[in-house]
Amino acid sequence: MLLILGAIVLVFLVLLCGLLIYLCSKQYNQHERYKEFVQKLILEGDKNLYKVKSDLTKERGRNKRVEVRTGFIMEKISPFTEAFGENPKNAKHLGDPIDFVCFSEKGITFVEVKTGKARLTPKQNKIKKQVEEGKVFFKTVRFDYE
Repeated sequence: MLLILGAIVLVFLVLLCGLLIYLCSKQYNQHERYKEFVQKLILEGDKNLYKVKSDLTKERGRNKRVEVRTGFIMEKISPFTEAFGENPKNAKHLGDPIDFVCFSEKGITFVEVKTGKARLTPKQNKIKKQVEEGKVFFKTVRFDYE
């Protein structure tokens, strides 16, 4: 009787161990599937984020091209507007680093045309500062052909 009871307990323990192993492996498989699912979500999220960043970059590029074209057009027509404030006949187009130099009876004026939120470049700011400080000079260069 004791032998039968011991055998029953042993069978019960083996079945219990088998059940625990089965449940642990099932839990492990669920964990692995969950981990794969999370990694897939992250990967898809990264792809979507990359697509959104890419679309945003393309849109910024398109907007920038439109702004640049508008700036070039305004640069060409600006001498004929009231905002220019100078006689277009006196304006000489340079383009870079300053758009125009105007020669008139009242003096020489440097004109930089900007549109929208555009600002002076560091080089243009340096030129502006030099003009304001009076660091403007006239120089004659002569070549003799004898």
